[in-house]
Amino acid sequence: MINTTSQHVETTLGESSQQLAQRHPAITKKNQQLGVNFYTINSPSDKRFPLTIKHGRQSIHIPYVMTFMGMDDTQRNVGMDEMNVMFSLNAAGSPMRPDDAKRALFAMFRQLMANGWQVLIYPSDPRLRGRDTLINDLPEKIKPFNLDASYEPTLAEWIKINKMTQWRFYANNVYAYFSFYFFDTEDKIKQNQPVAYVFNMEVITGETYHRNKFDSEQVEQWREHWVELALDMRKDREQAEAHARLIGLSIDTHYQDPPLPPPPPGMSNPTLPPELTQLHHVPLGTRAYSGTVCPQTGLWQCLAPEAEAQTRMLQEGTTMPKYTAALPQQHPLWQWLTGTTPLAKYVEWELINYG
Repeated sequence: MINTTSQHVETTLGESSQQLAQRHPAITKKNQQLGVNFYTINSPSDKRFPLTIKHGRQSIHIPYVMTFMGMDDTQRNVGMDEMNVMFSLNAAGSPMRPDDAKRALFAMFRQLMANGWQVLIYPSDPRLRGRDTLINDLPEKIKPFNLDASYEPTLAEWIKINKMTQWRFYANNVYAYFSFYFFDTEDKIKQNQPVAYVFNMEVITGETYHRNKFDSEQVEQWREHWVELALDMRKDREQAEAHARLIGLSIDTHYQDPPLPPPPPGMSNPTLPPELTQLHHVPLGTRAYSGTVCPQTGLWQCLAPEAEAQTRMLQEGTTMPKYTAALPQQHPLWQWLTGTTPLAKYVEWELINYG
C-alpha cells in the first residue's frame, strides 16, 4: 500500500532526505540507482497536497501536487539536489479546457517572474523570443530547446505545442523546468473541450545543472572543462542566430546566460575568456538584407559588386539600407532637369567591424 498525505509539504534544495522524512512520515524511499536515493510523497487519489520549495523571495508554491520526488546523491553528500513535482491546476485534478489550462499555467509563470525568476535560454540555442519560439516548421538548426515563458500563446498556438515541451527559468543559482502532457485525443484539444492535463516541474541546483552537461569522466572536475564546452555552445548559438536572421527572425541581443554557481570549498571557478564575458555580439561576417532589421551596431560592407566595397556605420534596430547606384554618364544637373534619380536596389550587407 502506498502512503499518502494531504498535508502541506515544505522543503528546500539541499535539505537531507532524513530531515524531510522526519516531518512527513508518508515519504517512501525508492531503490538506490548509481548512488542516488529517490524519496517520494504521493497525494490521495481524490485530493492534492500543497508544496512549497523554499528559495527566499523566489520560493515556489504549487497548490495541487500529485507526486513529489526528491533525489539524494549519497556519493556527493549534498542533500536533495534535484526535485520532480507532478501537479494539476485544480484541486481535484479534473479535466480542463485547453484555454483554461493555458491561462492558469501562464498566471503561474507571471507570478514566478514577478518574484524574480528569469526566462532561461539554453546556452547553445538562438536567443529567440515570443512567438518566434513557437514556429513549428523552423529548421532543426534553429529550433530552440524550450519556449519563451514571458509570451502567452494564443489558443491556436497552445493546441499545437507538443507534449513535454519545456519552459525554463533560473533564479539565484536554482533552475526550474515546466512541461505538460495530456491523456485525451488531439481532436478534443482542437475543439477546446475538457482534457486530462498533468503538469510537471523539475527543480535543480546550479551545481547539478552544470554537472549534467558532462559525462562520467569529466563530471567531478567539470569546472576544468567548462570553458571549452562554453565556447562550443557559444559557437553553436552564433551559427543558429545567423540562420535565424536570414529568415527574418529577431534575436534578443540583451540576453545574457546565468553566471556559474559558487564553487565548493577548495575549488574555484575558471577564468572566462573575453569571448564569454564581453557583451554577446553577433559574429563578424553576419549578413543581412536591405529592408530587414539591423542586428548589430557596427561597420557594414555592401556586397553588391558595383558598390566597390562601400561601407556604412549602422545602428542595431534600424532598417538595413538599400544601395544607391548613380546612373551612368549623367551629370547631376541633367538628372535634376530630367527628373531622373539614382537607382536604389536591395542588396546584402556584411558586418566587418563592431561599433
